[in-house]
Amino acid sequence: MSISSLAEFTGSYASFNGSEFGRNAYFWAAKFDKGAYFTGAKFTGDADFMNAKFDSYANFDYIQFNKNVILKYAKFSDPGSQEVAFRIAKRVMEDRGDKHTADDYFYSEMDAIRIKNGIKETEKLTWPWKMQVPGSIIKKTIGLFELIGSKIVRFLRYNFMEFIFIKIIFGYGVRPLRLFGFWILMVFAFASYYWYYNAVNGASAWFDYIWFSIATSATPGYALYNPIGHYKIVTGIQAIIGTFMWAAFIATFARKWQR
Repeated sequence: MSISSLAEFTGSYASFNGSEFGRNAYFWAAKFDKGAYFTGAKFTGDADFMNAKFDSYANFDYIQFNKNVILKYAKFSDPGSQEVAFRIAKRVMEDRGDKHTADDYFYSEMDAIRIKNGIKETEKLTWPWKMQVPGSIIKKTIGLFELIGSKIVRFLRYNFMEFIFIKIIFGYGVRPLRLFGFWILMVFAFASYYWYYNAVNGASAWFDYIWFSIATSATPGYALYNPIGHYKIVTGIQAIIGTFMWAAFIATFARKWQR
């Protein structure tokens, strides 16, 4: 049994390249201050990296896991290292039949890809007169504005839109119950809106508004009620969002429990 729990590898990189761990290897809550290299390492037993913290680059190329890989709560400062580590761990746990853990690792893998594509990994801003590249100040200034534009686009797409909708709400397609919870929250939010503005013709009690909101979010019809005036636009928006979320829930639920 190899035990390195709570170990701190500081000052220089930690190299385990080509190492063979004959039994279970515990790196529980270990801290790797510099690079961590496990290239070609072989784990005969379980490899436990729970709560481990990688503050720099971590290399898991050509690593071999023969049993369980435990990466729960492991933290990576480098999204590329996180992506590779969780992808390998996901495949190992899928092969072992642990689909639930494999889904958790897929979630972390996809989150690493989102972070890698976001604003964090873009080129740092440098004022034109400080750029160590050939070209006139005008060309450098144009390049600076292009970089700023790229950062804005990446922030809006990956750090805002994908963070809220793809990660938080849809859970990268492996969190069906979370998605259903947001669908229910949306239903009650719209029902409260309709009730406050008395926006539905024929509805009188609070449960009428809830029923109208559920029907709008899940079906094409209005459940014998009709929105009033410009509130039809709000109802249309809810119908589009709600139907899409409901379809996504069914798809993720089927994937989660029937694969």
